[in-house]
Amino acid sequence: MKHQMPWTAAEVALLREKYPTLGYEVADLPEFKHRTPVSVIRKAEALRLKVDRITQLLKDRVGYLDIETSHLNASFGIVYSWVIKEAELDVGMPCGFIRPEEIHSPDQDRRLLQQLLQVAPRYTRLITYYGSRFDIPFLRSRALIHKFDFIPYGKIEHLDLYYVARSKLRIYSRSLEAVCETLGIPGKTPLKPEVWMRAWRGDPEALAYIFQHNKADAEILEALHQRLARYIAGCRRYI
Repeated sequence: MKHQMPWTAAEVALLREKYPTLGYEVADLPEFKHRTPVSVIRKAEALRLKVDRITQLLKDRVGYLDIETSHLNASFGIVYSWVIKEAELDVGMPCGFIRPEEIHSPDQDRRLLQQLLQVAPRYTRLITYYGSRFDIPFLRSRALIHKFDFIPYGKIEHLDLYYVARSKLRIYSRSLEAVCETLGIPGKTPLKPEVWMRAWRGDPEALAYIFQHNKADAEILEALHQRLARYIAGCRRYI
């Protein structure tokens, strides 16, 4: 067992500087070779360094993230579009959408992933619907396929409204459409299978429709969050 000495001021300062950026990878820094990785992470989390760092350097900035893809599996599908709707801001939604000529090109959604990875770190918190099981893993997979480094764990907070709805509501379905219908939140647009088939062929009209659907879903997420906010616990999770 490695010898555990009291934490020095220099070690604490290093954690305060590096942990919010590197996440759990901070345990691999050579400065902590005499300590176990578990002890490094435990110390960092006990000090709440991630939260402290964000609070000190950034104004809390919340975004509602939604994506549209050609398939439910990132091994076979690509990203058609992504949108981040900034909280309480009705103009200038950061977004990306695929061009018809990119769909069957070697790069496919590479440009979209590059754009998203440049924009996402501007936010301290991203909110999704079923994003912890779909949107985030899909984006992470596509980023790694394109040899991009994805967002380090611990850098951006993440709230998945699906699990709030699942635990706090008892309705006929847990889909975003069903939850919005039950709560009287308008704006959810349907997507027919034929639209997806046309989009995969690079049909510009179908791709434009999917992108508009994507933007509408991001706006709906904000309305749903406002309705459910009082029932959300204070625990923190991360991308």
